[in-house]
Amino acid sequence: MGEGAKLPGGLVGALVGRMVTSDPRANIEAAVHVAHAFTVHAEETESDYFIAADDLARDEETGADTIQETELISGLFCGYVVVDLPALIDNLGGDRRLAGEVLHNLVYLVAEISPGAKLGSTAPYSQASFPLLEAGDRQPRSLAEAFRDPVRPTPRRRSRR
Repeated sequence: MGEGAKLPGGLVGALVGRMVTSDPRANIEAAVHVAHAFTVHAEETESDYFIAADDLARDEETGADTIQETELISGLFCGYVVVDLPALIDNLGGDRRLAGEVLHNLVYLVAEISPGAKLGSTAPYSQASFPLLEAGDRQPRSLAEAFRDPVRPTPRRRSRR
């Protein structure tokens, strides 16, 4: 399946890989590895109680209403993304220029764009406060271990003028 195609899995396949059970030779290894974001301080969970009901339903329409609760957490999050550049170039058919453009756009998206889930109840529109980019040929290391002990909040004192 992968023969004769410059991007057999498309751009998404080049980034996050593809598994084809009917032809294992067409599998594509992921060039981008994304860790779950975590807070760097103690977690504070808030319950969001909500209902969904059809306000326009007539008496004879009993439709499905729901009462649910979801847990929300806010905080200062640390995210971690690794790009295997040689694998990305390989997945893009050896096109180094395209790999550079993809990497540029990926860094922008990671730093500037927030996930789109639960927009109405969370408004998650913050940008990365401190992006750290490293390059090299050694195995990457996450900074997650630095937050084994949560960061303690430090109140700021306002100066009087």
